[in-house]
Amino acid sequence: MNDYQKIKTDLNAHIVHTEPVWKRMIKWLRKIMAPQYRTPQTMLSVIVPVYNTGPYLEECLNSIVNNGNLPVTEIICVNDGSADGSLEILKQFARKYPFITIISQRSGGLSAARNTGLKYANGKYVHFINSYDMIKPGSYRLLFDLLERNNPDIIYFNTRTICKKPQQGNEYPNDPHAGISDREDNTCISGEECFIRLCTHGSSEVQQADCYITRKSLLDRTGIIFPRGFINADCLFTVETMILADRVMQINDQLYVRRTLENAPAVSRIRFEHSLGYFVTYKGLSEFSGRHFTNNKTGNLLREKCRQFHDLSVNCYRQLDNPEEQKEYLQLDPQLSEQFSTEVVHSKKGRS
Repeated sequence: MNDYQKIKTDLNAHIVHTEPVWKRMIKWLRKIMAPQYRTPQTMLSVIVPVYNTGPYLEECLNSIVNNGNLPVTEIICVNDGSADGSLEILKQFARKYPFITIISQRSGGLSAARNTGLKYANGKYVHFINSYDMIKPGSYRLLFDLLERNNPDIIYFNTRTICKKPQQGNEYPNDPHAGISDREDNTCISGEECFIRLCTHGSSEVQQADCYITRKSLLDRTGIIFPRGFINADCLFTVETMILADRVMQINDQLYVRRTLENAPAVSRIRFEHSLGYFVTYKGLSEFSGRHFTNNKTGNLLREKCRQFHDLSVNCYRQLDNPEEQKEYLQLDPQLSEQFSTEVVHSKKGRS
């Protein structure tokens, strides 16, 4: 196992089940009973990482549970060490809705919580929702119909972004995640072709995990998980997943509602973690490209994305004005620290 595979491995999550023992026992008995008595296979696992999002959590969960009559859906809420009352909100919903499972763990970040949810997901497909975001009414019914008729590995859709406070303006006029308008609807294409299309149009959707519904067996087969402990971890996960998918469907509907939070890591002031996150993405994509592609168009686009993430890492590092933050790379794993020093700290890119 190389250095970057180690980085991506989700280790030692301290899991505490809040689901009653009797309920877990019933699920176990159903698995071993004769097929005619088994419950239908879960179609969709909705994974909701939760960390101190109490003011928005109820709205998020209501958008999921009120999304139509979907008897083969499960919701897995991963409480990532919340200390603001979020867990109590989750328990209230779990008492009311038996298809909600709560898993609590020590705070490990968004990627660790998503990976924990994946471990316990029973659905044929999985969808990740941030606990301060929402899914539009009727979205899952629409997506279920498309999944059943077309059997894709991935179906992805457009999003819209709203501000934290309505008085700030409900939506961004130039939403970078709104998608592209001239792509085909309800058409399955290969993952490579879809990746090329998105890159050609300059869409940021290629790196947003929340606008994907993904076949879980694809993730199980490839071993793809979110790189733990880094900001901007979506891109490595989504690019690898998309390119390795045989069938990808894309639709124009804006089904996911993304809310911007002022203190979210991805939108707060530039910190060392931003530079490191971009660097890990750059190294991971470089390794992925080297394993699967050489001189074809996909490989060329991947290498261009690698250069973009490398540039972002260098630019973020150079914006750090705190000397202590500038030295944080010295605390990394020795091999990673040396690579970061050579390729970012002492990079000649952009120097006069």
